[in-house]
Amino acid sequence: MKYRRFLLIFISLLFIQTSFLYFSFGTFLPNNLFGSLLFNLALTALLFIIDTLFKKVGKWVVFALVLFFAAYAIAQINFKEFMGNYISFVQAKDGATRIGEYVIQFIQFIKLRYYLILLAPLMTLIPTNENHHLKKINLIISVTILIISAIISNLLIPSDNNIEKYLASNGPITYLFNDIYKLIFGQTSDNNLIFEVSPSPETSPETDNSRSIDQSEWESLADKEEDENIVAIDNFLMNQNITDYNEYTGIFKDKNVITIMIEAFDYMAIDEILTPTLYKMQTQGWFFENYYTPKYSCTTGESEFIGLVSLVPENDTCAPNDYSTNLYPYSLFNLFKNEGYHTYAFHNWYDEFYERRTTYGNMGVDEYYNKEDLNITEYKGWPSDIELMEQAYDLINKDENFYAHIVTSSTHFPYDQDSWSADLHLEEINEIYPDYPMEVKRYLSKAMVLDDALNYLITSLEEDNLLDDTVILIYADHHPLKTSYETIETYSHMDRTSYTYSIDHSPMIIYGGGIEANTYSDIMSTFDIVPTLANLCGIEFDPRFYIGNDYFAPNKETMVIFANGDFLVKEGYYSNIEEVFYSFDGETISSERLEYLKILATNKITVSSLILQNDYFRYRNFID
Repeated sequence: MKYRRFLLIFISLLFIQTSFLYFSFGTFLPNNLFGSLLFNLALTALLFIIDTLFKKVGKWVVFALVLFFAAYAIAQINFKEFMGNYISFVQAKDGATRIGEYVIQFIQFIKLRYYLILLAPLMTLIPTNENHHLKKINLIISVTILIISAIISNLLIPSDNNIEKYLASNGPITYLFNDIYKLIFGQTSDNNLIFEVSPSPETSPETDNSRSIDQSEWESLADKEEDENIVAIDNFLMNQNITDYNEYTGIFKDKNVITIMIEAFDYMAIDEILTPTLYKMQTQGWFFENYYTPKYSCTTGESEFIGLVSLVPENDTCAPNDYSTNLYPYSLFNLFKNEGYHTYAFHNWYDEFYERRTTYGNMGVDEYYNKEDLNITEYKGWPSDIELMEQAYDLINKDENFYAHIVTSSTHFPYDQDSWSADLHLEEINEIYPDYPMEVKRYLSKAMVLDDALNYLITSLEEDNLLDDTVILIYADHHPLKTSYETIETYSHMDRTSYTYSIDHSPMIIYGGGIEANTYSDIMSTFDIVPTLANLCGIEFDPRFYIGNDYFAPNKETMVIFANGDFLVKEGYYSNIEEVFYSFDGETISSERLEYLKILATNKITVSSLILQNDYFRYRNFID
């Protein structure tokens, strides 16, 4: 048997795996070391058979395959740094679209050291001076190794829909094959939800639950249910905590509401001189200083999805696209629509990346306008948020209660290239911050366009005597992409504690509605927007249908869940990959408390997946 050739292929695959792990996670060893090694052994045996069966051509086939594996590993590393997450084939059509017009930038963004991974395919071309004649015994040995290693590695490598954890545990090549399998045969979801979890004694005080919900019809349907997935969802939701009414319940009753999801909104955008409107909103409105925007597989689309329905998106799909035809009776649109509000949605770009028209329709929007419907000027780069705000305001009927959801785009990356919005205010910025790097200046220029748009909205509401009767909530879809945390931290004009999720620490502000300035310090995230607004507006709702909580509820357990399964609570954050809890104040939490939180996070992720896959709220239309 050509042992040297076999060993060379094995080492080349191992080099890809270890290099990826080092560049991505700072370690050479996967969490699932034995299973990963066996998988590499099985793949080596397969490539060796190809190499020897096809003689001279086989060498080049092996080279091409290993080159593909290496390129895939580099692409995954770069996609994580470029877009903020890893990608799967299941949602590749969306990811490819998102970077399609930035292919050159994507390639240029690859750090030089990552190209070291390309040494792996070159290793397969090293001559071994071995006889290329494949003896029958060698074929039998290779096939045996392939079969045994494949079977054992399959048993040792459980399927996991969490991309980042799977990559850290098994490496990129193993994930590649798992991803291809899911692409062909579909993705499965585990419905082993754990219900017998006692409330954490450290965070769940005994209260007199003042919110009463009649669930007799639900219980009747659940008792007759035979579908095990629906049964699992029913049981989980019915066992969730019903948060109380509180002193903030209904303070915005019958007021108009505007939610604005701001593209790449970060504290860098808030500057007292350059963006006075944003600064005014932060200092004169309600400022939530510990708000987080967790990023999922299709960033903008899923941040919006979370902010409208408060469910955890599946890790390797794009929920607003893959589940656009689901019914969402408890979305923000439907909550307000059921209260007699007219609902609107506006965006100054096409539905190029996300199926907004379909998704919004199934969430209860009355009128949706995108770039096709609006008279938005074509510029180099992204369009004007000022034009968006002007036209949106004109289209809203102010003679009736309205809820409007607006998605901006002016602050979209890139920040290292010229465009109309990136260059529009450079002269003013240079006068104040001449030493800032150009990417920050261009981001600020774009933020100044956004600021003018918000100023137009607020001024128009004031002129129409509607500002005190209109609540404006602004939040981010994600941090400025292609921008390092060091840059964001340096130019944020605020103190930010550096740790893993600092880059997801973003502004969330409520302004208007006759409120007085206040700062709120508890942890909050995109998951909490729906129940918080529903409570503030005095809308009757069932808190159990949402992954997040009403921010002001006294008996809440606030948890920020990230795409890799990590979660953040008031005490600190848990690394799902490392299986370590990092405390903010250095105090360790009890093992009972940590176990409770881990089960709670797992349940929230699992039930969200089941709800999406089974179109649960269409199936259980017991309210409507």
